[in-house]
Amino acid sequence: MKYLEYWLWGQIALEAVLVGVVAWYLLRLRHWSRSPDRLSGVDPPMAALTALEQRLTGVENRISQLEIAAQGLEDRLLATPQDRPASLRMVPEPGSGASLRAQVEELSRQGLRPEEIARRLGLRLAEVKVALELARLRPA
Repeated sequence: MKYLEYWLWGQIALEAVLVGVVAWYLLRLRHWSRSPDRLSGVDPPMAALTALEQRLTGVENRISQLEIAAQGLEDRLLATPQDRPASLRMVPEPGSGASLRAQVEELSRQGLRPEEIARRLGLRLAEVKVALELARLRPA
């Protein structure tokens, strides 16, 4: 029984030494990780705060640029139909003589798919398909 007690006390002593060595290495590691910041004179929390402020300023600038671009797009979309580029015109100009149905048929003859016709004319896909079906059923 005496040998078991010696063995147990020996294990406890070795564990204590191991804990001490690990603690010493952790303290040294902590000291080494802080040394470059002390040498440069930069406070790590302040450096991080400065970097975050710079990123925030950049994000705010980007948001203002996007707002300006969105306003420009809104102005273009709300302009009168005569001022819109042909790609944005959704209805035929008054007096052009072309109905939406005629435009659908013409674009179909040019080989465009119904999805593209609907996008160009600002119609729903179902409306384009109905117009094409009516054109197909109309007697020649």
